[in-house]
Amino acid sequence: MVWQKEIDELKRRGKLAKKMGGAEAFARQHSKGRLTVRERIEVLLDRDRFKEIGTLAGKAEYDEKGKLKSFTHTPRVTGYGRISGRVVCVEGADFTIRGGWADPTSSASKRGLGNHN
Repeated sequence: MVWQKEIDELKRRGKLAKKMGGAEAFARQHSKGRLTVRERIEVLLDRDRFKEIGTLAGKAEYDEKGKLKSFTHTPRVTGYGRISGRVVCVEGADFTIRGGWADPTSSASKRGLGNHN
């Protein structure tokens, strides 16, 4: 397939995005009695109804050969799903990445509330 390299990178980015801030950051949130953003969304919405938008938004780093080294997901998770059968949009801060602080891909920064450094 002509685009297989690019498709594989997108799949890899998606897997890295699901790791959010990593196992240590998950443990830190859980030790404080908190759920991660995707766990909170899972509890809020009807079972298996969340459709995430922007999973691949974030910052990528490449090595000198152009291979993806790392990917940091934006600290926001956005999507839609259902609550009691009604369609809703949801957005939540991911406190495992930079404490959930706004970045250029989040709605808060689009309103001029985020730190763009």
